[in-house]
Amino acid sequence: MKRLLSIVFIFSVIVLSSCVKREDINESASENSKAVQYGYVEASWPSYETPKALINAANTVIVGKVTGISFQVLDMKTTLPPAIPPTKTMSVDDWMSSDFRLHTLYDVDIVTSYKGALSGSTQVRLYGGKKDFLEGEQVEILAEWGQEGIPLMEGNIDIEIGGTYLFVLNQHENNRPTPINVTQTVYNLRDPLEKYTPLRNSPRNHDKTKYYTGSRGQFGYQMSAKDVISAFGDDVWENFWEHWQRDNPDWETWIDRADAEMALAEKFDAEAKENYNHPEELLNASTYADELTVTSEEMMSQHAELSTVN
Repeated sequence: MKRLLSIVFIFSVIVLSSCVKREDINESASENSKAVQYGYVEASWPSYETPKALINAANTVIVGKVTGISFQVLDMKTTLPPAIPPTKTMSVDDWMSSDFRLHTLYDVDIVTSYKGALSGSTQVRLYGGKKDFLEGEQVEILAEWGQEGIPLMEGNIDIEIGGTYLFVLNQHENNRPTPINVTQTVYNLRDPLEKYTPLRNSPRNHDKTKYYTGSRGQFGYQMSAKDVISAFGDDVWENFWEHWQRDNPDWETWIDRADAEMALAEKFDAEAKENYNHPEELLNASTYADELTVTSEEMMSQHAELSTVN
């Protein structure tokens, strides 16, 4: 009987499924001019039909400015560094049987807290690495554990230093908070009216069409920062929008006025009941966290596709 490996995130248990395919591996030139191998990882996450359901599932909702980005191997069960020291002789078998994985850590100065006790600053934790950013550092960290190739979580929004974002998170005790899924929980406040769509933010997608209306579609339930903030009350959104316009007086140079008016007039379909699945199964269309598993043999096979850095 195959031994099962559970992949644990705080408050949500997910599986890295249909993970790395040969055609999904891309190469990129790193800062040290070596070709770096990337593997795109897909996962099943709980998704939510309405903004209210989304914020009810989280225990932390903040607006924050990103001030730094770093990388670290963490134990996914504890969200802390592994209890054992790194070893360059660790086999793929031992690595895949462990709960150790590369994470990207975002230093965030909190501007506004809508839910939870966080204040001042925090560090948001996301599974996987980051494309075209300090690749040499990511490669070196993985090499300390005898591993090669940078895993990228499919669907993660591209978070940049200096940007301000709305984060919908879960934090367990004193551990670093993490998004409750990758498709509905991080919003770039450069445009708080744009609907987040998983495929638009995929690093493999070249269609950058923006959407400002429509809560449901073939990509699942699409939400904007406006939708999420409005779930705390229309007055909360109006206060945010007033301050945002004051801070961005020339916003019409990057957001079309007609699109903005449509988005501002729209009310999210709070009565939505029907679920839609992402065509590539990026979304697990449910409103609860399912415990899913993957065999260690399957994980090892997927990991083997992450080829050696040339």
